[in-house]
Amino acid sequence: MQIRTHSIIFSLVVIFLCTACGNQTQDTAKGQLLKPILGASSTLSDADKLKSILDAEKLDAYGVYKSLKGQDLDYTVLSRFVRAIYVDVNREYERKHKLEWYLSRLPLVEFATVLYYLKENNHKTFMDIGSGNGDKLFMALLMGFDKVYGVEYETKLHTSAMQALKSLVDNKVCDLREGDATKLGDEYYAQADFIYMYCPLILNKPVQAKLMLRLIKNMRDNTMIYEAGFVYPKELSELIKTKFDDGYRGFLAVKKENGKYYYRYFISQWEELQL
Repeated sequence: MQIRTHSIIFSLVVIFLCTACGNQTQDTAKGQLLKPILGASSTLSDADKLKSILDAEKLDAYGVYKSLKGQDLDYTVLSRFVRAIYVDVNREYERKHKLEWYLSRLPLVEFATVLYYLKENNHKTFMDIGSGNGDKLFMALLMGFDKVYGVEYETKLHTSAMQALKSLVDNKVCDLREGDATKLGDEYYAQADFIYMYCPLILNKPVQAKLMLRLIKNMRDNTMIYEAGFVYPKELSELIKTKFDDGYRGFLAVKKENGKYYYRYFISQWEELQL
């Protein structure tokens, strides 16, 4: 009976999310669903409660991915499912390693907000350089990518990612690698048409700038790079013709179209990038 109750609640939650994100049915049907769903939807704000429902339904990361794939759900809602999957993994990480990593990472919803506006229909394969515990990889899958790749230097973070995303790896929609991003071949990066990073080499900005330039030169047409932590404008400007504002810190996107490169900040328009 308890499992059946969880099943009903989970189904109602998913129906509610679809309804809330623009897939509304007729007003009468909506009205009939509203009362019971509002009672269950509070579960979404509690990662532990949502995780207990997913566990009762035997829905791991891959199960959630398959259940939500194709649904027109708001990314803020999708992020709650990501957090639920990571409840135990994050708790174990915090217990073992305190909070030194979480204090410097980009919040999931902030990441998804920019991804939502940058992602184009042709973008099918996502890569995170410095993928940490892999939550951005899972979020990217839920937001419409067909496959994701992550490379992480820190063993403890790679281990957390493997714990959370094992079912996705087993089903070959997620590829996780432990290693040094600067030592991977160009063929590895060529697998993705959308690359994300949050300045993984922040302690060595000249090396980070060289990695960025290498990624740009390796881009195919209709591919994009999303750098959420562009804190090396001076170092990158020294390597290319385009000169960035040395005082700028934050977001940078680069894309390639018809053999030409373009860049933009979050609030600017696309401009041609001269290498």
